[in-house]
Amino acid sequence: MAKITFKINNPQQDLLLPPSLDELIPVNHPVRIVNHVIDKIDIADILHQYKGGGCSSFHPRMMLKVIIYAYLCNVYSSRQIARQLRENIYYMWLSGYSKPDHRTINNFRSKRLQGNIENIFKQVVELLAAEGLVSLKTVYIDGTKIESKSNRYRVVWRKNVERHSKNLKIKIASIIEEIGNVIKMEEEENLSEESITEMTSEELKGCIDRIAQKLNEQNKEEKKKCKTIKEKMLPKLSEYEEQHEKLGNRNSYSKTDEDATFMRSKEDIMQKGELKPMYNVQIGTENQFITLYDIGQKAGDTTLLLPFYEKWKNTYRHYPKEAIADAGYGSEQNYGYMLENQILPYVKYNTYEQEKTKKFLDNIYHSYNLAYHKEGNYVTCPIGKKMKFKGERKYVSDMGYKSSSSMYEGIDCGECPLKEKCYNGKYNRVVEINHKLIKYRQIAKMYLNSEIGKYHQKKRSIEPEAVFGQLKWNKGFRRFRLTGLSGVSNEFGLLALAHNLKKYAKIKALLPYFDFFSPYFHCLPIHIFFMPEKYFNQRILA
Repeated sequence: MAKITFKINNPQQDLLLPPSLDELIPVNHPVRIVNHVIDKIDIADILHQYKGGGCSSFHPRMMLKVIIYAYLCNVYSSRQIARQLRENIYYMWLSGYSKPDHRTINNFRSKRLQGNIENIFKQVVELLAAEGLVSLKTVYIDGTKIESKSNRYRVVWRKNVERHSKNLKIKIASIIEEIGNVIKMEEEENLSEESITEMTSEELKGCIDRIAQKLNEQNKEEKKKCKTIKEKMLPKLSEYEEQHEKLGNRNSYSKTDEDATFMRSKEDIMQKGELKPMYNVQIGTENQFITLYDIGQKAGDTTLLLPFYEKWKNTYRHYPKEAIADAGYGSEQNYGYMLENQILPYVKYNTYEQEKTKKFLDNIYHSYNLAYHKEGNYVTCPIGKKMKFKGERKYVSDMGYKSSSSMYEGIDCGECPLKEKCYNGKYNRVVEINHKLIKYRQIAKMYLNSEIGKYHQKKRSIEPEAVFGQLKWNKGFRRFRLTGLSGVSNEFGLLALAHNLKKYAKIKALLPYFDFFSPYFHCLPIHIFFMPEKYFNQRILA
């Protein structure tokens, strides 16, 4: 039988020369990419926050590297990051053996980076653009909802605030009326129920003070009622006014994170569409790199597209040339904005897919299929009769955008043999047609049906959707750890940076293999290298 031998295991063996951590880090490891890229970034805005004096501080560049690398490794807790700095050689090498505690890490992430992470993100994206990985001319846009750190059950609803505020004012008006029956009220007060419901808490307070001055010592019961209004009801009314102001144009907000809005989550385990305090995160991607992000407070994507474009313009000093998005962004205002700023709108609308079906095309009763005659400004019904112009209907969106639709009414619809198939109304049929929106949709359809449009439609499903899959499933980021718009923006900026650098590190690691296989490129599928086509072609031309 052969003799069994084991390798020597002596954890306490002394070394003649202490090992260098740099020798233990692989050449193409992502930690080296993070170190290399962040060394190129200008962090003057962060350095200006340090006043000097007192105890020495950890260098902000080192802190930034450590936090970004932690997010790259799916470590988001400040305590876990502090632990890695004591146990993980990659963190030790990156920090140069520095060991900031979890409070220092969290303070740097939530305060020092506030307002600066977007500039750092922009510089990294510009570095990617300089290497040909992104062009910043094409952007694939989509949004996803990420849960806030706040309590799920402490919520303020707009309807409740408005109802309670109105009921409280009605109650105050009834008490004032009772007091007015006892004392003679001046006509100039004009304290009707309608006028009181329109008053603010400050105006009501002044009114109650004037009433209290008219009361004498015999009106003890009335004085008590005035005191109740002033000390109990008016503070509550003032609270409702503050809540209404915080709501702005939203329908709800969380009491523990007032910037978070309650939205329905698609990731609910029970599949019941549970309402949770969330943020609607909008991203723009190109070659699966995140080129821009924005944090929205509304559940719908439609109203978040224009702020996204404005942020793009402020960040890169130009608009993208091509924008690709799903039907959630296809509104009249968005189309008009894109065409006005020369952005090619490869953006679907809500009936784009339906219009391709035989059922939709054969439906002669649908308002979209009715023939419109511009010269006489009338519409022809399915039986061939004119539907005369009735008037315009005006609309104002949540963002203040004004639009209008033309109304057309049929003639003698009750005697029509096709009435039962056409519509079920009692009177003549009235159709509503938005000519401006139809024009915009025709333009969008033209772009979408082109060869480039078909290419963009196919690629859209593997652009932002794949990035969201990476962030929410592979990286396990489904809930923010900071609160408020500034905190959430900082945290997602770090996550977006980590995503871009991880992808960049993977491409850098594959370059030696690319150089080896480049003579055989014509017979190899491009997806083997997981590299963007533009970058791949640039390498060949070089």
